[in-house]
Amino acid sequence: MRPILISAAETWTTTKNYARRISINERKIFRRIYGPICEKGQWRKRYRRELEQFYNEPFIVTVLKSNRLRWAGHVVRIEDNELLKRHYGQTWRSKRTWPTKIKLD
Repeated sequence: MRPILISAAETWTTTKNYARRISINERKIFRRIYGPICEKGQWRKRYRRELEQFYNEPFIVTVLKSNRLRWAGHVVRIEDNELLKRHYGQTWRSKRTWPTKIKLD
């Protein structure tokens, strides 16, 4: 799952909702891999902290954020005449425009 999500993720716009959904999906996969735990004859899901103890690497959202910071550092260091540098930080307008009402007086 990680290699697929990480490829070209530096350029994604990650909203809080999207990051939350990715985290939920990753925890579902880890819970499936590590399985439930039996306490006093009752089965329950593993808690997030338990999953962190088993999986000693940062979760996917942390990896995505660090890759994005690494990419931004790369863009800042490239020469000013490069195409990517010229367009970095610009606000892009949508090509789609909404019709406005025109008053005819």
